[in-house]
Amino acid sequence: MRGRIHPPPSRTPPPSTATRAPGRTLRARIGWTTAVVTAVAMAAMIGTVILVLTTLTRNNIDTRLQDQLASVSTTLTLGPDGFVRAAGTPADSIDDTTWIYQIDGALVEGPTTGNRVQNVVASLSDVAKETKIEREDRVFLAAPISRRGEKVAVVVVAALAWVVGTVCG
Repeated sequence: MRGRIHPPPSRTPPPSTATRAPGRTLRARIGWTTAVVTAVAMAAMIGTVILVLTTLTRNNIDTRLQDQLASVSTTLTLGPDGFVRAAGTPADSIDDTTWIYQIDGALVEGPTTGNRVQNVVASLSDVAKETKIEREDRVFLAAPISRRGEKVAVVVVAALAWVVGTVCG
């Protein structure tokens, strides 16, 4: 009986080692995979935290502006001469970020600020409905104020908009 005949030796490595990168052990591949998965998870977590903080801060600013507008509008009265009068507000922070305009566009009360802020506020002095705009580091909210069904003034309020990574917008 003759011995078995075997096929000639193959020059390609067996399939189990053919797909493996040369010099990479199982331990090295597990380490790299863990590092990549960890980096992706950390990026997703950081992105989620920034998104949540941005949303919370934006809501906080919007609520503050609405509250400030409501607070100031309740102090306005229309005098017998037709001019709007503003009673004093208890907080300086309200006075520093609030402008009150007559219906004809004349400034009744408001702080002196830089030209950029003054230009934005002046552009809001004749709004017909509640209007919110964002300019660089500030958010402005303007609304007409009515007494006895008649528009008598426009109040403009502002807040700093320092949101993580963006400016509210």
